[in-house]
Amino acid sequence: MNLSELRTALSERREDYSQSAAKLDRKINQAYLDICSRRRWSWLRREHSFATYAPFVSVPAGPGFTINGAQDGQTEVAVVAIAPTVVPPRTLYGKRIFVESDYYKVVNIGAVATNIVLDRPLRCTNAVHLVNVYYDEVALPNGTLSVSQSVMSRGGSPSSSNPLSMRAMSPIDMSYMDMGVQGQPSNFATVRKEPIPAPLVAPAVTYTVTGTPLSPHIPPGNYQFWFTHIDAQTGAESSPGPSFLVTVVVGADSFDLVAQTARNDFYYRLYRSRIGEPQGGGVPYLLSDPQSQVIAGSFTTQDSYLGRRAPSSASTVFMRLYPTPDAEYEISSIVQMEGQRMGADEDLPLFDAEFHHIILDGAEALMLEANDEQARAGHSRQRFEVGIARMIQMDRLNQQQTVVFGGASTVRGRPSWLYSSGSSEADFKA
Repeated sequence: MNLSELRTALSERREDYSQSAAKLDRKINQAYLDICSRRRWSWLRREHSFATYAPFVSVPAGPGFTINGAQDGQTEVAVVAIAPTVVPPRTLYGKRIFVESDYYKVVNIGAVATNIVLDRPLRCTNAVHLVNVYYDEVALPNGTLSVSQSVMSRGGSPSSSNPLSMRAMSPIDMSYMDMGVQGQPSNFATVRKEPIPAPLVAPAVTYTVTGTPLSPHIPPGNYQFWFTHIDAQTGAESSPGPSFLVTVVVGADSFDLVAQTARNDFYYRLYRSRIGEPQGGGVPYLLSDPQSQVIAGSFTTQDSYLGRRAPSSASTVFMRLYPTPDAEYEISSIVQMEGQRMGADEDLPLFDAEFHHIILDGAEALMLEANDEQARAGHSRQRFEVGIARMIQMDRLNQQQTVVFGGASTVRGRPSWLYSSGSSEADFKA
């Protein structure tokens, strides 16, 4: 049953109550998220693959950029591009940089677009400093609770087609590792970080009606548009910013997005609601991922071609790699996700339909408890708990019979070599 059908079934169970659709949805989602939190369910595991980036290294003859040495002792420093036109890579926000003999974190971009804000005052002696940028962190999908295992599937030099094992470390142990070591990553730790800032401005959108109508037309109605910020190197995404309402009349051919002048150190993703959403509401779905500094252009995507839903919260869980990648590598991880609330009427619970009635038991118990009918609520609550216990039992059985999630709890491969230090992983453990 989808959310609409669950709402109808819940209202039929409790015909003695007059509840709005919004209240019924809240009770259903409360019960659904309660089920999702009870166990690290197999149906909440996902495979996530990502590619690493080689460091951005400045060289005296270019390309690269420098920091003016006259700013010794300041936290906001000016970045100067090496001639002729090379500029700092996007994005610097949150990255670890190496200046002279020290490592710093870029915590923000200054009021001037060419300035960066460091986590502590700059210490320098030379007149001009080359700046190297290191990409040792990657963002995990929104809603990640933990990483079960990670392997390096291919990449680097020499390239390998056989997966190489990666060892999990605690964030405390990772903090003691030498930040200057570069090579093929063989260790990882999961850390939580501050999310990147969400857009503070809404996208400006208009629509056009051409003399020769395109086919198909955009259906008339209300559309909401949103932006999110994207960190190109880590893959981190912010939460959506303010929305912009467009009311389309008959005959519209395309949406025209006006160029944005917000932060220029992030990329953008554009989302919009589907046709028929009420004014001020709606669920954002991916419309375009242009990966450009300034968004402008026309979009004609119909509802059936919209992408995934926008994240409800920003990326906060990251994977830190050691050694710092010195080239592009591909890493695959099995991650444990948290449940996400159902927002659209067509949204379905992630587990099998035979257990959907358990959501109704939990939602019914919540409705009765809210009205202080503890005796009646007790029966629904008991059915809810018994149903969850049965789900847990079936999930354990399925783990032994499912190829993707069953079997051994670790993935084994050839030992990883730290090419930068000439030591094998076994030597490193010793």
